[in-house]
Amino acid sequence: ADNDWRATFKNLPVNKNGKAIVYTVNESKVDDYTSKIINCCGNYTIINTHENIIKNISVVKVWNDQNNNDGVRPEKVTVHLVVGDETVDTIILSADNDWKHTFENLPVYKDGVEIVYNISEDTVSEYETEITGSGDNFFVINTHNGIKINITGNKVWNDSNNNDGLRPENVSVRLLADGVEYGVVVVSGDDWTYKFENLPKYNKGHEIKYTVEEVEVPSGYSVTINGTTIINTYEIITKNISVSKVWNDSNNNDGIRPDSVKVQLLADGNEMGDPILLSSNNSWKHTFINLPVYNNGHKINYTVEEAPVDNYTCEVQGNDTNVVFINTHINDTVNLTLNKVWDDLNNSYNKRPENISINIYADGSYVKSVILSKETGWNIVVYNLTKFNNSKLIKYTVNESKVKYYNTTITSDDEYNFTITNNLKIVKRTCVWAWRLIGINETYYVEVTDDYNHTRIVPKAVVKNKVSTIGKTRGIGRYSPRHSYPNKYRKQSSWKPYQGKHSYKRMMSREKYRLFIFLCQKCFFGNMSYADFVAILKANGIDPVMSNAWNSSGFLTFDYDDLEKVPDSIELHDNGGHVQDSSDNVEKYKAPSSSGVIDEGKIKLEVVEIEE
Repeated sequence: ADNDWRATFKNLPVNKNGKAIVYTVNESKVDDYTSKIINCCGNYTIINTHENIIKNISVVKVWNDQNNNDGVRPEKVTVHLVVGDETVDTIILSADNDWKHTFENLPVYKDGVEIVYNISEDTVSEYETEITGSGDNFFVINTHNGIKINITGNKVWNDSNNNDGLRPENVSVRLLADGVEYGVVVVSGDDWTYKFENLPKYNKGHEIKYTVEEVEVPSGYSVTINGTTIINTYEIITKNISVSKVWNDSNNNDGIRPDSVKVQLLADGNEMGDPILLSSNNSWKHTFINLPVYNNGHKINYTVEEAPVDNYTCEVQGNDTNVVFINTHINDTVNLTLNKVWDDLNNSYNKRPENISINIYADGSYVKSVILSKETGWNIVVYNLTKFNNSKLIKYTVNESKVKYYNTTITSDDEYNFTITNNLKIVKRTCVWAWRLIGINETYYVEVTDDYNHTRIVPKAVVKNKVSTIGKTRGIGRYSPRHSYPNKYRKQSSWKPYQGKHSYKRMMSREKYRLFIFLCQKCFFGNMSYADFVAILKANGIDPVMSNAWNSSGFLTFDYDDLEKVPDSIELHDNGGHVQDSSDNVEKYKAPSSSGVIDEGKIKLEVVEIEE
């Protein structure tokens, strides 16, 4: 700047070594500037260019007014960009621009000094303004404190200065804002006043309507609300007392019940009104209505008394609103003795029921039923049965519900002692059981093998499959037995098999024995199973090796491979006791007949049956 940014290079040689010198000019780098050199006829002009620094400043409006609860927010505000006291720019903020704006391309410096920008806002009615931020971002915060109000009220008691002593010590008052609960206060004391403070006047621009109500109206009071004044009026509490008469005299069995009875109402022991007559005309009932519960704050004690009734005792039941007089006349009574006798051979046939129902009748009318059982010793005493009916002696009778398998006989040695005898329905008839022992010549085959002069015999299978008709004895006829050859014929060899052997079969025979026993299953054993019968046979010394179950003819078969194993006798025993014990000897070493019969027998027995 001292030489006005000019300079001259003087006395410069033109040639060097006979050659013209070409001169040029350049400039050292200048920070924050660009350089441009212009040569015009040996005169150089150096142009340095610098672009000014700029920036953007944003401003945002913030409303702190409970979302415009009171409805006083303006539709727009005016905001200024200022430097010192000078306004640089002015803009309008509103909902249309989301209450935001950006000042763009603002110079950062002026005359080499950084410019300090600020924001100001025109006054907004009902709001306080606070500007925060600096540099590039500013926030204009407008705060509106909601309008507050207070609500006061009082409680009025219209109850004759609490005459009945039912006024509570305090009550609760509920404040409602547009019908919605806002708060509750407890009201008490001598002045019974209340107050709700600092209540918002508006809600989203709408003025709130406040009302009050009583949380719980005291018992016996009604409520009236006038603005914020709550009036409680006492309603006299009354009650009704019902009186009824119950006659416990077997429906006036002895005919001494009076036509009417007097009852008297008393309040705290003092007679209240005239006596009331109870009779069949009013169904022996009466109700005292609209009786005051309190008197000067004291709860009244009500009672009801009955005039004495000859030949009756009186019992009072119920409560303070329902009184029942029970008049009892004790009638003459009798006791019935019931004895059960069982004529059934000490229940040897197991038909006796676990209990019996006995029905009792008075002059032919059903009275009750009682149960006799083993636990009662098959007898019982029925106590306190009415002796008279309208002064007439009652005749008691009994009968018994039908007992299966038994006949019933009822006897009485006097009017009040009964014996019920049950006789088992036993029927006896003759049945026959028979038996036969036969010998069987059984044919079977063995395989004979020639294995280099060594021979071993191995049984293959039983070939005999059927026994022909045997004899004419009752119940024994054609029979196709099942049979397996005994273990003693299953001989094994320790020789190993040899290939290339020649074999053939040889027929052989052996003696076996078969015992037939015929029993009429229905006659002797009822529904006894085959397994049960076999168990009885084993218990009596008979060990059946192989047998069919009961067939349609009702007989069993037993096969033996050794005569020694055939029993010496056959015994019949019925555990149920229906058939008497019987037996028959078997002469098993007799020579068989031409038909193969060795021995046989037939026995007659008396069988007991029980009718239903």
